[in-house]
Amino acid sequence: MCKQQGARADHPGNGTLYDTSKFCGGLWGEEKRIAALESLGMLDTPREQLFDQVTSLLMKIFDTQCSHLVLIDPNRCWFKSWQGRWKEFETDTDHGRNVECAREDGWCNYILVPDFAEILIIEDATKDARLALNPFVVGPPHFCFYAGAPLVGSRGERYGTLCVADFQPRTFQAEQYSLLINYAALVVEELERDKPTVDLLSETSANYVERSRHLDLSIQASEQGVCMVDLRDALWPLMFANDKFLEVAGVPRDDDLKQHFFWHLFSNSKTTPLEFSLATGLGDTFEMDVRCQKTDKDLHVQMLPGTSDRLAPSKATAIPGWVPSQESEAFSQDVHTRISGGKGTEMVRDCKCFWFVIISETVPLTVGTLKAAESKSEKAEKGDKEKDGDEILKGGYRTERRPSNSTTTGSIGSGSLSTLSSSWTSFYGDYPLPPKLSGKVEMGPLLGTGSFGKAYRGVMKDHKPVAVKVVDCRRRDDNAIKDQLREVQFSASMDHENVVKTLDYATSSGTTKKRQIDILWIVQELCDMGDLVSATERGVLRVDRKITSPADPKTVMSVLMDIARGMEFIHSCNVIHSDLTGRNVLLCSDSSGAVPFRAKVADFGLARYSIGCKALPAKDLGTVTHMPPELMDPNGGELVGQADVWAFGVLAWEAYHGKRCYQGKNPAQIVISIFRGNTPQWSEDAGELAVLMKKCISYEVKDRPAFSEVVQGLQNMKVE
Repeated sequence: MCKQQGARADHPGNGTLYDTSKFCGGLWGEEKRIAALESLGMLDTPREQLFDQVTSLLMKIFDTQCSHLVLIDPNRCWFKSWQGRWKEFETDTDHGRNVECAREDGWCNYILVPDFAEILIIEDATKDARLALNPFVVGPPHFCFYAGAPLVGSRGERYGTLCVADFQPRTFQAEQYSLLINYAALVVEELERDKPTVDLLSETSANYVERSRHLDLSIQASEQGVCMVDLRDALWPLMFANDKFLEVAGVPRDDDLKQHFFWHLFSNSKTTPLEFSLATGLGDTFEMDVRCQKTDKDLHVQMLPGTSDRLAPSKATAIPGWVPSQESEAFSQDVHTRISGGKGTEMVRDCKCFWFVIISETVPLTVGTLKAAESKSEKAEKGDKEKDGDEILKGGYRTERRPSNSTTTGSIGSGSLSTLSSSWTSFYGDYPLPPKLSGKVEMGPLLGTGSFGKAYRGVMKDHKPVAVKVVDCRRRDDNAIKDQLREVQFSASMDHENVVKTLDYATSSGTTKKRQIDILWIVQELCDMGDLVSATERGVLRVDRKITSPADPKTVMSVLMDIARGMEFIHSCNVIHSDLTGRNVLLCSDSSGAVPFRAKVADFGLARYSIGCKALPAKDLGTVTHMPPELMDPNGGELVGQADVWAFGVLAWEAYHGKRCYQGKNPAQIVISIFRGNTPQWSEDAGELAVLMKKCISYEVKDRPAFSEVVQGLQNMKVE
């Protein structure tokens, strides 16, 4: 949120929920985002073969009628590449054929609304309040389905989107959207190819993205070459290849990729189809040495699943929790059924058949190279047990790690390199599972990111879906780590139908022995309908899924009652949540109640114990939009349980009005608004609910009701 015109954000006037031009994606600000976009030098330039190759491939993989690459400038959504039905929108310009639309009408704008990068998915625009009345939905070309992965730049700025679209409702799984996200990362590297990234990384304003860029395989792919292969065919046909890869492989740029196969371009005589199948079936990110047939050069390459989130871990893009995921058996259980016996034989299933091949280094063939490779292979077989500590793999780079998680196959023969080494047993995650969870949980696609780390989908051995929260504690002091672990242990002991249950937790060590805990793993129940913010914006709490439709009283009251009961229980345990927001309320399917889902309070990362309801010194403050005025005191405020009650009042306003509170304002403007007494204004038709919620957001702490009183008040209201 970055500009001051908050009023227009409430009433955009173009059939959309927000005036999305008032958002800029994160904390960079619109001016900096636009400056970064313009520095690419891509706006108003001719179409390019590589980008057209990407959009054409995605349209084929997703089987949609349209695909496009869009950059968002101050006034328009400008198309760098497009496929499908765009003829009626094309115009002639100095740089050739052109497609663009007004920024306020474009769907791509919504990727700038979330604070953290998240893919925008509209399965049926006619049933999604964000866009049901958009001119491209109610009028030509009558778009219905849209999925857009944000183009996240080197400093976290969002340039635009890489999209697929259709004119009928479509549903895909999270694994397929992961593939779209990875191509967005590759596109960004091509967009930024001539940008002075090194200078950007040295700036003092560097954020997490900048600090972690060296971990991204996407950079290596852009600089040294990458292709995508289809493992359903034993020869690995090329689906995509950037210019650098074609150069290294000796393939002319103008050649049709359909005519080329990886194993026609390269050779590896010592590794058998079984060994390749085992590695790909397990989901391993593995490495191997191959020889280019045309240049007789030896290459070291890395294999990465096309759906893995390890291509660009510093720029993680979340996939909403309501998107379904493949809940199949672990791939390790049926590897042997997918060994290729010849061209066309099925080797892997669904979208997981697509793998990136990333060139790691080009090695001239010499006797010294062979000896070095042989030494490396012998070292890998020993597991490097003499290493001091276990190094953790980040971003797909191979480092030595626990022997129990390492597999090395292949041998070195005269004149042939054939090492095949791997350290993973999952398609997803920055780190291998700790021993306690290995064999019990299989990691799935990314759910979300935050200051704590990342959250993933997962599946237990009994096929029960779960969420796996991975907290990187390496940069925290020992007290913070102890606090985090204590809160995990506390949440694991909580048992209430309106509180997300912690099922298990574990820790794993990193590169240093100075700290007892580096990575904290938390396994929780998976809420399959995502968070309350997403549901609210999509219109789940409205009578009809349009922004002109009023709130559905039965649904809103059911959600608020669930949250209030959950908070009543939490407070009875002498705990203050400290960050009660719509993002920290999750919804899960439940057919036993008045509505087909149940709301549950989640995320106790900032929770505090308060024995006897004593006030606590404020620290590690939560989300400013839901923060009470007493915690905004520059001299330091005190945290009491009534802070959660204020947050509940704001959350209730959002649920009833179907949108975020204070949208279009930055944190400083929100603080000023609250100090001036400009609290959320309730609609006149809210009646008794508005009266109760106004008490919740009272400036006098003592006047705010306890959650037991809130529950009683909600129960006394009549819902028609």
